[in-house]
Amino acid sequence: MESKLTLVNPDNVTIRLVFSKNSTLNANLLINGQTRYTISTTDPHAQKTKIIDAITKEEVARIRKRTFLSDKISFARRQGGAEQKVHDVLQDHKMDDGHTAHMIHTEQGDFYWKMHPVYRLALFSISDPAHPLAYRESVSDPIITFALVIRRECEEITDYIIPTFLLLEQQMRMGEKQSDIADGMICENRTLMGHYVDTRPS
Repeated sequence: MESKLTLVNPDNVTIRLVFSKNSTLNANLLINGQTRYTISTTDPHAQKTKIIDAITKEEVARIRKRTFLSDKISFARRQGGAEQKVHDVLQDHKMDDGHTAHMIHTEQGDFYWKMHPVYRLALFSISDPAHPLAYRESVSDPIITFALVIRRECEEITDYIIPTFLLLEQQMRMGEKQSDIADGMICENRTLMGHYVDTRPS
């Protein structure tokens, strides 16, 4: 059972989980400098990830990525801890503005993650698309990292929010990395007076 007293910020409105490093792999989620959750990843490709409650030492959720089959996710307190396909938990949904959101259906209601111009990634209730219930926040002091901020009224679905946020943040980082690689390959062939020149070092 999660301790609500240890979860909330002094402002009593949000839970601010600061990542101990600028990574979604093998990191601690901190509240006021104290570890609240631990992300344990078995390898650099994040094929197996566990989220552990640092107070109770109990597993909160588990993510299992597979190369040729659907990725799986399980929630210790939901559906008896049974594995589910990630795309069944995070369902793609086309928004009215043409962008794709990722729906989560929970016992407490329906929510969706979407890319956001201010927060990068934000969670909304389908009943209130204007005010985020959880979002990513950049952190620069004492180190450059980021935080997951969750409004207190969503405390009951923290076990949904953290792993789905991790999945989407990892997905975005992978896309950005692939884009950087593609940009680098393009830069290897620059034009000089209309002709392509291979600029790679010999």
